[in-house]
Amino acid sequence: MTPKSLLRHPMAISPFSDMESGTSFKPLLSDPYVKLGNIQKVLMCSGKVYYDLITEREGKQLEDKIAIIRIEQICPFPYHLLAQEMMKYPNAKVQRSNFSLV
Repeated sequence: MTPKSLLRHPMAISPFSDMESGTSFKPLLSDPYVKLGNIQKVLMCSGKVYYDLITEREGKQLEDKIAIIRIEQICPFPYHLLAQEMMKYPNAKVQRSNFSLV
């Protein structure tokens, strides 16, 4: 992907309701496509790599096994929000990153 590729990327859009008055920046974004219940792995990423991971996960039909969390704020790191998010996936195994979807 090129640096400006997300300007026209069909998945990188937000509804106007996300930008109305009374809304605020979200330092961490949950996975809206995941099928809760049997998640075995949680990937955390930031930036445009998210769209590559989503495409790969859909291609391998792993929505019921892998969740992808977007971290939008790196500093200060939202530890408390990440801890809350990880509670949704009690069956997920904690392991070192191996950059693999399977």
